[in-house]
Amino acid sequence: MPPDERNGVVMLVILTALDLEGAAIRKHLTNLRTHHHGAGTVFEVGALASRPSCEIALAVIGMGTVNAAAITERAITEFRPSAVLFVGIAGGLREWIALGDVVVATRVYAYQGGRVDGDEFLARPQAWDTSHRLVQLAKHVNRAQAWPGASETRAAVHFEPVAAGEIVLNSTSAPERDRLRSHYNDAAAVEMESSGVALAGHLHEATPTIAIRGISDLADGNKHRVDSSGWQDTAVHNAAAFAVGLAQAIDQTLGRPTNPEEGHTPTPNQPVPGTPGGRTTSVSKGNAVGDIASTGPVTVDQKVTTYARRHPLLVTLMAILLVAVLALAGWGTYLVLGQPAASTTISSSPLPPTPDRSTPEATAKSFVDALTARDRQLAESMVCVEQRDWFARRYKVVEKYSPGNVAVGDVSLAAVTLSVVVVKVVPAQRPRENGATYDARMAWVHGNIPETLDPEVKRKLSKPDDWGTGLRLEPTGSWSVC
Repeated sequence: MPPDERNGVVMLVILTALDLEGAAIRKHLTNLRTHHHGAGTVFEVGALASRPSCEIALAVIGMGTVNAAAITERAITEFRPSAVLFVGIAGGLREWIALGDVVVATRVYAYQGGRVDGDEFLARPQAWDTSHRLVQLAKHVNRAQAWPGASETRAAVHFEPVAAGEIVLNSTSAPERDRLRSHYNDAAAVEMESSGVALAGHLHEATPTIAIRGISDLADGNKHRVDSSGWQDTAVHNAAAFAVGLAQAIDQTLGRPTNPEEGHTPTPNQPVPGTPGGRTTSVSKGNAVGDIASTGPVTVDQKVTTYARRHPLLVTLMAILLVAVLALAGWGTYLVLGQPAASTTISSSPLPPTPDRSTPEATAKSFVDALTARDRQLAESMVCVEQRDWFARRYKVVEKYSPGNVAVGDVSLAAVTLSVVVVKVVPAQRPRENGATYDARMAWVHGNIPETLDPEVKRKLSKPDDWGTGLRLEPTGSWSVC
């Protein structure tokens, strides 16, 4: 569960399949802003209202395991979260499961894989165990009743395996129900997404995932009747509330406490042992020794430690040289960024002919300045070759607000201004595939919004539209947007 190094802010991704599931999570969030992925997926990024140090990226992705796998992988790549929570409804499979109960998946089965020989179905199971740490935290949340409304509900929380497939199961006699009974008889609930989410987390450097499901029907042929009785709303409410309680626990474990009296002095996030970015590894006489998650190929930090112990004098000289370089870089950064700014909005002053690309922060500032000034050539000159198509899509947003180009109904948006601001620039938790080592968050900000606009359109324009990119140090010594 690698913590997201955002000055003590833990980033979590919460995904849902249905709009009513997303709405139940959204009620617990504040300061929401829209985040557009380059391939079109729309996320809403905000903070837990009960714990502002925990940042949440929320998306409603539709039903199905394939869809869930694709969007989960996309979310992990985009946000590098500490964990992914999939929250929604499911059908109960066991006689002791009641409507409205919550099932926290301890294992996820992909139950429809197999081979058919004649009339015989031969199961070829796939299964993923949920992160031990997440399950333990969830059990603690349940024992402590540390989730919103826990003392006011009769719903029970169960920690059991769940089964995921590509069908809505609403039958006690269908072949799929028989297969579940024969091959996955410990599954307590059935749904349509969690195996895709678990697979994406497994493939993406073991990013921990967990499924939290509210039981809205019993998969027994009566789904329409119980849905019309309001059990979907009850199940969604309970699952969302428990997910928020778990998110609070994850944040308290990984991030800074919201109150210094919560048990320790606020400190930046520390990697969790036994996970990528948090290996329990030591080096003794040149040999890397660690826990199960640390074994295998020797990682870069292990090699560096080993080299340092073998060549202490050389490493000392290198450290002195590095300190000198950093000191010069810090002085340059002070000259560039040290002057107080009146606001974060981009100035309309003339742009310099050569953008400042000496640091990641300066490069991001120069890039948004060029976009705000609609200087396409200058902005594009700061973008790496691999990202030119991405830049073209970004710049279409700028062109959209050229005078007279856009209107909503009979109301012209020709007077609406579009600025670009830097939200933050932080070191990437791990380098991107294109070599970018910094993450930059930027946002479109609209001004001069007509009062006569439809209230919903006005609301959307008034909310900053968040998006992100990477920053890479080029061989020339300058930084690029990449």
